[in-house]
Amino acid sequence: MDRKFIQISAYGDQEEEEPQRKTSVKKPVRIECKIKRKQALRLEVMLSDIEELEPARIFQVEDVLQIIYCDFIYRYKNGSLKNVLESIMNRLR
Repeated sequence: MDRKFIQISAYGDQEEEEPQRKTSVKKPVRIECKIKRKQALRLEVMLSDIEELEPARIFQVEDVLQIIYCDFIYRYKNGSLKNVLESIMNRLR
């Protein structure tokens, strides 16, 4: 994450203020993917199991895919995944 600071100058008897961070808001990116029917049905069974455990929460297939994707990115950044490209290529075959 880039940190950008704004320089604030004070004149006279005023004390200098600390630099303020300039933040930019990024728009979410939507990723569309296709999955096999068998995998979608497995996700639906998983959602049914989650619903039994947490009936107050509503999850959809997209939510589960988002969690899996975020977990993948987290593990990739931490270096806990091995042979990532080879694994992805094997799944695409």
